[in-house]
Amino acid sequence: MPTASPGTDEAWVNSATLLAGDSVVLEEFSFKPNRDQQKLVQTIGAWLADHALRPEREYDYWRSALPARLCILPEDAFRDFVLYSTEVQTHIKLNPNTKTVDNGALWTSESLPVDTLLYAPLMATPARRPNVELSGLQILQKLEGLNLKRLQVGGDETTGQGITAIRMTGGVA
Repeated sequence: MPTASPGTDEAWVNSATLLAGDSVVLEEFSFKPNRDQQKLVQTIGAWLADHALRPEREYDYWRSALPARLCILPEDAFRDFVLYSTEVQTHIKLNPNTKTVDNGALWTSESLPVDTLLYAPLMATPARRPNVELSGLQILQKLEGLNLKRLQVGGDETTGQGITAIRMTGGVA
């Protein structure tokens, strides 16, 4: 019976693709590869490729690469990557006349790595707008009917960040 998650210094991998010598090296961290869970990693990777990635031809590479390159880490290691390996950029807006920072014009933005795969349940409540009579289900059906391929989530339209490919799966229930 497989353990519930990888051990402290262990990474579950499917193939040798992620190996550097006898280790899985991610950033400056090194993990012992455990290929005993190879079938489980392959199954999870194949499921993600089939259900999370868009079906268009442009995603063929990722559908084949994901099962081979998936790496399952211990929860603490994953947490450390999320907390300490996310790119953080500090921005300021200068006053064009004084060349000093405008009042309140200092902000930071955090960026996920380019190939990040996220999922989220999508829910809706009945419309709250006056004179609009739509149930939550009708709102979700309308959204699904738009057949959106891309969406900007966060980011700033002037920087080109936050553009994500989306896929609604499971249908509206």
